[in-house]
Amino acid sequence: MPGWKILRASGRFAELRSFQAALLIYDGTNMFCERFLIDRSAQHRHMTAHAARALHYLAWYALADDPQKLLSKARTSFEHLGGRYEGFLKQQGLSCWQHDDHESEVVCRRFTGVSDRDDRADFFAFTELSAEKFANTQVSLIRHASGLMHSISGRGKRRSAAPLACSSTTTGECCDTLLC
Repeated sequence: MPGWKILRASGRFAELRSFQAALLIYDGTNMFCERFLIDRSAQHRHMTAHAARALHYLAWYALADDPQKLLSKARTSFEHLGGRYEGFLKQQGLSCWQHDDHESEVVCRRFTGVSDRDDRADFFAFTELSAEKFANTQVSLIRHASGLMHSISGRGKRRSAAPLACSSTTTGECCDTLLC
């Protein structure tokens, strides 16, 4: 693959599940754009920029004076990226998985099992997925990462009623735990 292969990061933030999800989303977005979008199109530029920004904000999260602001910016970047994927699906007349659909929950369970592997993008077989499955997988991963970030921002406070992305991966509480 080109120079955007999985980023190697140093520091404790790299072990956060939300950062691992952001890495996978970043890699997947670059692969998706390379396979299904016209190179250098506005859509291609916007999607890769949103993925890179979210990853950047999460990388700086642990060092920031105002980490909640960076989490908010990362979530916003993911929301925009998810909207781009959903727009692509609608434009192509393809179906969009809901957060509680079986396929979406399978993606989240699979991420939980491979989040600490260097070959996680290959494990999802991104190079073999159709545009519909690829985009929906990315949207599911974005929702999952947003749920993990929500759990970070809610620590020490009572969480709002906002739903977590993948109910099957939680048992009431979801925390962005460090990988062991």
